Amino acid sequence: MTKKILFVENEKGELEFLLNLSSSRGYIAEGVQNAPDAVKRLEQTSYDVVIMDASEDTPVEEKYYLSDWIKFNFPATRLISLTGQWETTRETPAWRRYYAIVSKLDFCMDFNLLYNLIEDK
Repeated sequence: MTKKILFVENEKGELEFLLNLSSSRGYIAEGVQNAPDAVKRLEQTSYDVVIMDASEDTPVEEKYYLSDWIKFNFPATRLISLTGQWETTRETPAWRRYYAIVSKLDFCMDFNLLYNLIEDK
């Protein structure tokens, strides 16, 4: 069965890249640019995986709310946090606070690893 992915990425160009890459690998991929839109989309349809932007550009509170909301309302949905800013992001107080709050969150920064996480490999 084809996996359905929802990307939550505030940068339009990065979102389009992720959608195109995922579609080219045979996934059904959709995207939104913020947590409120993600909640609306999740209320309308189900996804196997939600992949969230973990960069500093997205407010910690928004990431916390969305991840907590997904885990409560859709416990079977896999939640993955993705960033291209790992070396700088992981050293910020906001990132450490976010990472400490969100437990059981798969983290990934490599696209091959990303798709292995989607497939549960």
